[in-house]
Amino acid sequence: MNTSFCWDGKRLQPVAIQINGSPRGRLFTPQDPDLDWFVAKLCVQIADANHQELGTHFARTHVVMAPFAVVTNRQLAENHPLHVLLRPHFRFMLYDNDLGRARFIQPDGPVEHMMAGTLEESIGISAAFYQEWRLDEAAFPVEIASRKMDDPEVLPHYPFRDDGMLVWESTQKFVKEYLALYYQSPEGVTRDQELQNWAQELAANDGGRVAGMPAHIETVEQLANILSTVIYTCAPLHSTLNFAQYEYIGYVPNMPYAAYHPIPEEGGIDMETLMKILPPYEQAALQLKWTEILTSYHYDRLGHYEEKFEDPRAQAVVERFQQDLAAVEQEIEQRNQGRPLAYKYLKPSEIINSINT
Repeated sequence: MNTSFCWDGKRLQPVAIQINGSPRGRLFTPQDPDLDWFVAKLCVQIADANHQELGTHFARTHVVMAPFAVVTNRQLAENHPLHVLLRPHFRFMLYDNDLGRARFIQPDGPVEHMMAGTLEESIGISAAFYQEWRLDEAAFPVEIASRKMDDPEVLPHYPFRDDGMLVWESTQKFVKEYLALYYQSPEGVTRDQELQNWAQELAANDGGRVAGMPAHIETVEQLANILSTVIYTCAPLHSTLNFAQYEYIGYVPNMPYAAYHPIPEEGGIDMETLMKILPPYEQAALQLKWTEILTSYHYDRLGHYEEKFEDPRAQAVVERFQQDLAAVEQEIEQRNQGRPLAYKYLKPSEIINSINT
């Protein structure tokens, strides 16, 4: 599938869609009859839904963060400052991942029934996304830049980038202030044997096998970047990928997980053909059911932890983090007043601390 866009001064607009990627494949444009153009856009939405659910959401939040949760519990004592910091951001994640393995990706499960490919193909998509992910490329500013989406002169309206940077900067500031309480020099980092064992197991081929994870951490700055990326992935990134699903995927005709009839290569598309392309009742109901389950429960709120930190200095850092997030919330509210459509998914009040849905 090939899709071409142009910038109309306010937003990216699709100008051509080729569903069959071969040179002779049918090219759809906005000048086609409404139903033809609608079906072409529908196919893009189907591809995007599979990319989102199997790739960016499942593989690049749930799966890539699992080694960090396991190794943190294996290598860091419960009272180690990093364990204390990360614990709220791993809450329920491993249980939720195991539930997904047992319920979603088994034969005759929701993935096999809903998604566009076979169960084997869907698992293959997730595996490919996982294998391409690297920790040293996953920090929010780095990831945005790698997709060439970081320049507001080129793309002025991109709330995911703009609001995300506000949350990233607040999160990174929080992490740096927290680490400064316990590591005053590079020697403090290199002499922390628990921390070094944590890094070594995460990087090891017979351990976490986390691509881009250093086996030895040398500086406080290096550690801050790692922890900021982990917390951002578990909280803001996962929340925006997960909770946005209901508005877009919950209404099945907008973004179905699969098409159920070949797309005509020539001639007009009528309503009867469209209804054959859209999911039948059982699959549509299943998509709506699971989308609602995944997006309906907010356990907590970013930076607001169930238990206070025992170290009063650390608790003071947490409270400053909460104040910063409140200011970010106000800034996003103001931005939304001037946007064509309000973007709420990176408001701190909409972000949960951990991957639990």
